[in-house]
Amino acid sequence: MESAAVAATTTTPNQQAKLLTPTDHQKVLSKHDEKWNGMFVKLLEFKEKNKNTLVPQCYNQDARLGRWVHYQRVEYWIFQQTGTAKITEERIGRLDAIDFEWDPQKAQWEKMFEKLKEYKAVESHCRVPKGYEKDWELANWVRNQRLEQANLSKPGKKSRMTPERFKLLDDMGFKWSIATPARANRNSGRKKSGKVGDEQKEDSAPINSEEVTADEKSAGESTMVEGQVPTETFVDSLNAVANEVVVATDETIAQGIVPEENPDEKVSISAAELAVHVEV
Repeated sequence: MESAAVAATTTTPNQQAKLLTPTDHQKVLSKHDEKWNGMFVKLLEFKEKNKNTLVPQCYNQDARLGRWVHYQRVEYWIFQQTGTAKITEERIGRLDAIDFEWDPQKAQWEKMFEKLKEYKAVESHCRVPKGYEKDWELANWVRNQRLEQANLSKPGKKSRMTPERFKLLDDMGFKWSIATPARANRNSGRKKSGKVGDEQKEDSAPINSEEVTADEKSAGESTMVEGQVPTETFVDSLNAVANEVVVATDETIAQGIVPEENPDEKVSISAAELAVHVEV
């Protein structure tokens, strides 16, 4: 598999598909395999152009590809939980060979973290200003990390901040609290009048999500991968879905939900799979 991964970085998309497709003596390809291979070639072409495999789930340029990529992640999650799914170890290996991102939210966070490291290397601090014109995405992401951290201490609030992410940011010297313009003005006034004391403590208080406008919240969330669902929401939705018994129909057979070799068999399948209307 290592040799395939090396070759995949030095060949054209069509050559990669040919290289990674099982030979005739290994396996006779079914219609589903042919469809899967066709979508795999499209994914290779997307990676060649965009240098990553983060195809948005709602991808306007190719809706089928967006659904297909999402479907592979759903199936991989099911495979990890149960040890069996419609995605095979062979297909997982072929996707791994091209550095497929199984967790787009994690990949996006790591991308923005690298941007923050580059910013600090130039500016010698991590205080990316709000509305930073050179990189508004980074400014929104930085503010969003503070909001996520603040949500950890609030009962009933969900947060994507993890201990690992907190440590990475904290070790870099990330500022978890920052004075708002109103606080900065108050602080400036106190300094001019010589009034300093306990009131200064509020200036170092963690950012309060109640003070954030709807527009700012929306901006903070915009750093998520387009068309993707936050990781914990995605996992929770899968955990919350009870298995359903799916009876064979022309549609379910065509989608690969019910095996064509035994269409009379009732198949227990997660409703999450049915939500992804895509040829497998």
